[in-house]
Amino acid sequence: MPTERRVRIPVPHARGGASRQPAHLRHANQAEDVQNAVISVVDGTSKRPGSVYVDVISGLDASGNYRLHTIERDGTERYLVLYGDVSGTMTIKAWEVDSSYDVLASNLTIDAAAQTYLDNGSPTADDIRMVTQGDTTVIVNTKVAAGTTTSPDFDTSASRKTKAQLFSITLTPGKYGEIRGADEDTDKEYYRYLETGDPSFGRTQFQIITTGATPATDWTRATGAWDEGTEQLGFKVGMARFNLDTTGGTYDDAGGAADKLLTNAGAFAGITWREGDEILFTGATGAGFVAGWYEVDHDNGVNDDDNVVLLESPSGGSGDLTAVATDAAGGEFEVAASFKDVDDTWSMHDVAARLQDALQEAGASDALVTWFFKGSAKKGQFMITG
Repeated sequence: MPTERRVRIPVPHARGGASRQPAHLRHANQAEDVQNAVISVVDGTSKRPGSVYVDVISGLDASGNYRLHTIERDGTERYLVLYGDVSGTMTIKAWEVDSSYDVLASNLTIDAAAQTYLDNGSPTADDIRMVTQGDTTVIVNTKVAAGTTTSPDFDTSASRKTKAQLFSITLTPGKYGEIRGADEDTDKEYYRYLETGDPSFGRTQFQIITTGATPATDWTRATGAWDEGTEQLGFKVGMARFNLDTTGGTYDDAGGAADKLLTNAGAFAGITWREGDEILFTGATGAGFVAGWYEVDHDNGVNDDDNVVLLESPSGGSGDLTAVATDAAGGEFEVAASFKDVDDTWSMHDVAARLQDALQEAGASDALVTWFFKGSAKKGQFMITG
């Protein structure tokens, strides 16, 4: 006589929802029908909560077609959004609902452009979709055809193996620079170069000019030195974070609360000072003045739109200064770049990339170095920008 065998079949997390397929084709986590239930990937299947009376909404058409959208940002911040057509205008109202389900006053405003979009095609509530993700709710009018935007062609003006090499050359404005990875057919990155603002802002006076074929004579510069023994190039360069082209300031070197105080009404408005920032002094009247970069004191509690305290004295402690002129706010950096590993495959763009790395390591984190040819393949200059 045959015996009955019972087979235990585990039922997986019931999150597949309803399926109208035949039973033998449905997945084990799907049901033929789901009523009065909420299906969640996190919580599984649970009983649909009952309705909660919130408030009476006035000013709507009794026979109108409306929908509700709920927004729950957290356990205490909730919103109810009602939308539908009222006399030919897509109307959206929103209310904040507190923890006791009391409705607070509606404070939603819709600008003219948004209202034009919502009314386009005379949609009903059935044609409007709302999706909330995090703190953002997207409203879509399905009566409006989706538009398209044509992206610019990846028209490249340069191609390099690393980002440092690419950023050390000047790309053609509006075109892309390409970085080739290990697989030159598929492993690529593109950066588009756009000129903005004054292209001269932030450029320095520093130049290196090639004039010959040997390291001993390749380098001449405004400041710096080539050490043939260690094959290093060392130099100082000032980098402007802010254009501080001012005149008519005063400098008080008297000591006390006004010690090392630079004053110029409104000259420092909009500048956010950070540790290590310096001011480039270009001129002044008074004993002992020496032009150059002087560091800002960040811990004095005096710095504001009109006043800045310095750590060093541009008069060398010899007294006050008048007719003070400044040119930039930023910093001066001492750089030493090694070129011991240079070989015949290097171009001047590779040299620029090495100088750029050295500058950034010296503290000029936003410095870029570009090589420009000037007249022939053996002559040119480096431009350093911030």
